[in-house]
Amino acid sequence: MISNAGRNTWTRPIDGPIQFPIHQVDLYKNSRLQMAYTTKNSFEVIDRNAKPVQPFSSKLNNPCRLLFLTMKTHETIGLF
Repeated sequence: MISNAGRNTWTRPIDGPIQFPIHQVDLYKNSRLQMAYTTKNSFEVIDRNAKPVQPFSSKLNNPCRLLFLTMKTHETIGLF
């Protein structure tokens, strides 16, 4: 991650190229964004300190190439 000042704040090893743009989400509705992305072998959600957010981060049993990644929350229908 690169800060607003252009400094590298952290790095995180990943198991391959990121397949889609990284989505920023606020899963806990606390104004702290998490980042969601996919590789051929995993679906990852990490916090701003590069820590995996469980249970959302997972390794895929069978490598695949996703056609798209869409993030949707259910706040408009009151599920959270």
